Amino acid sequence: DAAWRRSFFLAVSFIGGSFRVKHLDLSIGAGGTATFKFQQRPGRRPNGINSIQIRRLGPHAEYFDQGSDWHLLARNEQGSWDQHVMENAGIVRLAPPDGKMPHWFVFYSARGWQNDSYAIGYADCGENIYGLAGDGCRKVTAHGPWLATSSDTQLFGPGTPTFYNDPSGEKRMSIQAWRYPGGVEAGSPNAAKNHKQGQIMKTYSIGIDDQYRPHVVLRRVDL
Repeated sequence: DAAWRRSFFLAVSFIGGSFRVKHLDLSIGAGGTATFKFQQRPGRRPNGINSIQIRRLGPHAEYFDQGSDWHLLARNEQGSWDQHVMENAGIVRLAPPDGKMPHWFVFYSARGWQNDSYAIGYADCGENIYGLAGDGCRKVTAHGPWLATSSDTQLFGPGTPTFYNDPSGEKRMSIQAWRYPGGVEAGSPNAAKNHKQGQIMKTYSIGIDDQYRPHVVLRRVDL
C-alpha cells in the first residue's frame, strides 16, 4: 500500500480561487505515476485566471491522503499567452543524460482548442513536486508556448499532452492536433460545415538535456 500511496495524486485546475468541477480527465503519467485531473474552463468568469494544483491521494487513489493539502504547480496571468484557458495538464518525471537528479514537469494546454492557436507550455517543478514553495513550479514558458502550430512540421493546434512509457521503457508523449490548418482541408467544398474534420494524434519520444530543457522526436501519427 505504501508504494501505491506514493504513486497517486490529484491535479486540479482552479478558476479565480473557486472550485467548481465541470469535467474529469484521467491519464496515466510516465514513471509509474498516475495523474487524476479535474479541469475547469474559465468561460465568462472575470479575468479567466487558472491555476493547476495537486493533492496526494491515499492507497489505490480512493480518497485524499490523510494530512495532505493542495500544492500550486502553475497559473496563468492576466494578458499572458496562455489565456483564455489553461487545461489538460500532464505530469511527468524526466532525467537528464548526465546523471543529475530527475525533475518533475507539468505540461499544459492553453488558448482555444477550436483553432490553431491551441498550444502547449510547461513548468519545471524540480526534484520534489510536493515540496514546492508558495509560488509553485518555475514556469519556463511564461512568454510563449513550448510546442505550437508550425507549417514546417505540419503541426496545427497541439494540446492534451499525455505521458507514458513504451514497452522498451522509453518516455513517450502523445498529443492531439489538427490534421489540417484550421481543422479543415484546403479546398474543402464546405469549409464551415467540415471544420474540425481532421483531428489526429501525434506521438513523440521525449527527454531533457543537461540543462533540463525538454526535446521531442516524432515517432508516429495516428489518423
